[in-house]
Amino acid sequence: MGHRKPMVVAIAAVTLGLVLPGLASAAGYALNEQSAHASGTANAGAGANVENASILYFNPAGMSRLPQGTQISFGAAVLDVKPDAKVLKATDSLGRDIIDGNDGGDFIDLAVIPNFYVTHTMGDFAAGLGVYVPFGLTSDYDDNFKGRFLADETEIQVISISPSFAYNINEQLSLGVSMNIMYGEGKLTRSQDFYGVGALTAQGLKEAGLVTDPATLGQIQAATANWDEGYFDTEGDDWEIGWTIGLMYQPIESTTLGLTYRSKVDFNLEGDTKLTNYPNFNRNTMGFDPVDLKEGAEVPLTTPESVTFSLKHDFNDQWTLLAGATWTRWSRFQNLDIFSKEGANGAIAKIGSTKYQDPNGDLIGHVEENFHNTWSFAVGALYHLNENWTLKAGYAYDESAVSNTYLTARVPSSDRQWLTLGAQWRDLESGWTVDAALGYLIIDDVKVNEFERSVNDEILPGGTNYQAKYEIDAWGAGIQVSKRF
Repeated sequence: MGHRKPMVVAIAAVTLGLVLPGLASAAGYALNEQSAHASGTANAGAGANVENASILYFNPAGMSRLPQGTQISFGAAVLDVKPDAKVLKATDSLGRDIIDGNDGGDFIDLAVIPNFYVTHTMGDFAAGLGVYVPFGLTSDYDDNFKGRFLADETEIQVISISPSFAYNINEQLSLGVSMNIMYGEGKLTRSQDFYGVGALTAQGLKEAGLVTDPATLGQIQAATANWDEGYFDTEGDDWEIGWTIGLMYQPIESTTLGLTYRSKVDFNLEGDTKLTNYPNFNRNTMGFDPVDLKEGAEVPLTTPESVTFSLKHDFNDQWTLLAGATWTRWSRFQNLDIFSKEGANGAIAKIGSTKYQDPNGDLIGHVEENFHNTWSFAVGALYHLNENWTLKAGYAYDESAVSNTYLTARVPSSDRQWLTLGAQWRDLESGWTVDAALGYLIIDDVKVNEFERSVNDEILPGGTNYQAKYEIDAWGAGIQVSKRF
């Protein structure tokens, strides 16, 4: 296992019954929708804007700046992504056009993302607990999708339970830390075409000198050219721990600065891989028998570290400017790899390692991803209409973590812009506050030209290829209810 690097993988979620859209929200598979309070300004300056217990997520240092006593904040976001895929070309492993099938259908469902935060401030010290979903991804194409040999179902979810602490060093400076206890669960599936297995088997037998008769070799080569499709299914889960560290500084009364660092988290998702209808060569008959295979699997997954800078500036009693920038180290994710827990002895590992030219022999599945580091920028404004109402607006620009060369049917990502509006109602006497937000995502059209590649990033011999154009519309809405006790 020494050859493995931290790698991204599509992993699935059933916890809380959530399904999350991976084409919207932030770059990679991060989710921005953690509080409607911040979503109304496209998360601009969220790590410097202390209004309710959800500051625990954006910057735990802000908890000690909340009013004395207990604060509770909870809510949910709804995301609706409408992808329109137009398949331009799809070929199988023998280079033949895939005639039967469609463009994938409506492969992303409506999603609901909840959150919950509670804090208690006493003097200069504060403690809190947050439960939220920082990462998520899903897509599920129709069964007869033309690109089904490269993608079918892809899901990821990471849930964080975050006990947090903060302390005011002085009137200007506060520090905070969260311990993020994170659970990741996932699933990755696709159809399998075994049309080229016969040719590879005949070639191997000929090179080993086991079969030399041209007619027999021809029969072996042709035996799988019209083999029934199989199916590949991998699932796994894991618990791990990460950290968030926050700093908040108020140089003057009207200006607040925030700095938040989130650590990487190294998962090793463990579960099973299943492969159905594989053509197993029978030396006695010189033919192939269909077999179903299953073995233990594990997937290294590292969620990336990030650094967020936040600014809040009050021009006067009515107008507030919010701004922020986030750097995320997505370059940790270079490959989507699945390894056998049985090592080189695993039956599926022998198939995968041969296909992907892995010298270690324990590779089940492999997809080149080659993510790169990204920046996102946001700016927003608050207009305090009166003591009960505040109006909000925001804009964010988010770079895609995926280069055009490595765009896939699983993650047809591109740069995106986020336009948001929001409103807040509060009752100072009772301590109740309600935030609502509405956002629209402007997502560039995506052109996918996907091939299967070896572990050396070389396009595999054969003809598996998927080319498509994606047009994507996405909108989101959220509500947050907060109470001061």
